[in-house]
Amino acid sequence: CPGIQLVFRPGENQHTSYPFGMHAQIAVPWDYSSEGNRFFIRSTSCRKQVHGSQSHLCNPCDVLNRRNELLYDIRKRIADGVQENTPLIYFPIGGLIRRIRKKNDQLEAMRLTKLNDDRVLAGKIAQLDVHKQFMMAIATNDVSRISALVRAGINNGESIHAMLERFYRACVGVHREGPKYNPKGFTPDDYMVGLCVLRLGGARLAEILHRALGLP
Repeated sequence: CPGIQLVFRPGENQHTSYPFGMHAQIAVPWDYSSEGNRFFIRSTSCRKQVHGSQSHLCNPCDVLNRRNELLYDIRKRIADGVQENTPLIYFPIGGLIRRIRKKNDQLEAMRLTKLNDDRVLAGKIAQLDVHKQFMMAIATNDVSRISALVRAGINNGESIHAMLERFYRACVGVHREGPKYNPKGFTPDDYMVGLCVLRLGGARLAEILHRALGLP
């Protein structure tokens, strides 16, 4: 009895396409052997001799060849490939290598995604820190006409960093890159108050209130 020869797809062989690992996990009713590039399996009850002329196999190997569902599934996987949800014991070494490479590629993609997310998150945290600084600066410093300062920054499309810098310049009087910033952007009500002060108190009072309260 020569045994049952398993035929592999072009470019493949028993070393990469036969699931040897299943023999260590489940009871398989056959043994295997290689002769050069040919791969054979024989029933564990193989009689070694063929009696009669109807088959080139002995009766146990013939029954195994025609009726065994496990062997049918193995042949199907050899011909069509192994499905992703197949238990690992039925994966040949070639399939396991491809599966591991795919997992490694997925892990690398996840790692790069996490790095990118970390960078984005770090940027968001930095922006939040600046906003907190701006809020604390407003809460702890007495700068006249703060609403005009903020409105001017918004109208100019300034970033929160630039607005914070503008605020600090208004607080400290002189900045290393320029003179003290005096917020403009007067409203009609501001002009009305300034005009009343000028007419009722004169230019001297108007100048004092301009410097003290930021009026026009």
